Amino acid sequence: MTEKAADADAAKPAVSTSLTWVLAILSGVTVANLYYANPLLELLRKTFDVDTSKAATINALLQGGYCTGLLFVTPLGDLLPRKAFILALVFICGLLSFGLAYAPFVLFQTLSFVMGVVTVAPQIIVPLMADLSAPEVMGSNVGKVLSGIQIGVLLARVLSGVLADHLTYHGVFLLAGGVQLLLGILVVGLMPRVPRNNNDMSLWAIYKSCWVLLTTEPLLQQCSLIALLCYASFATFWTTSTFLLANDPYHYTSTQIGLLGLAGISGTLFAPLGGKLADRIGGSFFVILIGIGFQLIAWTINVSLGTTHIAAPIVAAFCLDGGRQMQQVANQLRVYTISSTARSRVNAVYMIIGYSGTFIGSLVGTACWVAGGWPLVCGAGFATVGAALLAWGAWSVEGQFRLAEWNCRRKTIGEFVTTEEKGTLA
Repeated sequence: MTEKAADADAAKPAVSTSLTWVLAILSGVTVANLYYANPLLELLRKTFDVDTSKAATINALLQGGYCTGLLFVTPLGDLLPRKAFILALVFICGLLSFGLAYAPFVLFQTLSFVMGVVTVAPQIIVPLMADLSAPEVMGSNVGKVLSGIQIGVLLARVLSGVLADHLTYHGVFLLAGGVQLLLGILVVGLMPRVPRNNNDMSLWAIYKSCWVLLTTEPLLQQCSLIALLCYASFATFWTTSTFLLANDPYHYTSTQIGLLGLAGISGTLFAPLGGKLADRIGGSFFVILIGIGFQLIAWTINVSLGTTHIAAPIVAAFCLDGGRQMQQVANQLRVYTISSTARSRVNAVYMIIGYSGTFIGSLVGTACWVAGGWPLVCGAGFATVGAALLAWGAWSVEGQFRLAEWNCRRKTIGEFVTTEEKGTLA
């Protein structure tokens, strides 16, 4: 790519500690919009008097809208003034939450899709945090925001069901909307104005460059592939852990199963840890390996003790989430070095590919559970993490594909030998 992050404009405003934490909390509260409906589907089905298949479209529309937003909205962070852009998305999310509280079913479906589209605000905040942070704390600050996102994902599922029991689903969405608007108002005062990255680029050029980045940047290709495989491992576990704990030998209730998410929340502490490691040792490439190692430990525990002792899935959830968080922050720090003026587009490409792993992992995990139960699920988990390890080793630290390097060396050696032979014959 053209411009490296090392050539970034030194005049960009610095980020304060208070703003870092507010943006981390805001990111978590915003991304939670995708998951509030998960435990409410049965309640929504009864309220709207629809069948299960129609109620399930709510989740599909949220996730479909999110993918659409990643593709078309996130790249605009490299074109539009980011403070105003982020605030606009957050305020729209808040207003949509109010609409979801009392919308009839068809409108609820429509608003769910739109909510998914605008919930990409955290994926604009993450590269912005990298822009605003000094190099020595960039990993730590990005890790804090990523922790906020993951905590929001996990807490949304737990709190939504609990709050609905006391406030009904109307109260869940009203509360979510109010919190987002309040945090948005705080950001208005705390966030400095951030200059546009690309005043001279058209909308079409922004979208076209996403494809150019994907096809020309080996570093982005490697990190995106590792993310896809680690997301798939993550989704495989969380999709099938419900089946594991609901059947022999555990027979846990839905509430007890939901508490497993607390282990995942504790694992999110690994994101800032991974960021600090990358800051101190200057080696995001090797932090990714540590994250993959934690995921291998998780699946080893799962296959060894997962069906015999409840401590096994709890520890595995902690290691799996922690490992994924470490590789996530390290991967994103690496791709942000590609260009300081294309970080939103780089993040969009990275997240679209990585996030598709959740869909793949859910399908593979469910199919493996049906076909062979927990042992086959663990086999799939090992396969995805093993593939991630191969992807890590297939590229060098600089992002060059090792096979291409080996071929180049082989040709060079062959040319040298041929030249020597010609000289000897002469």
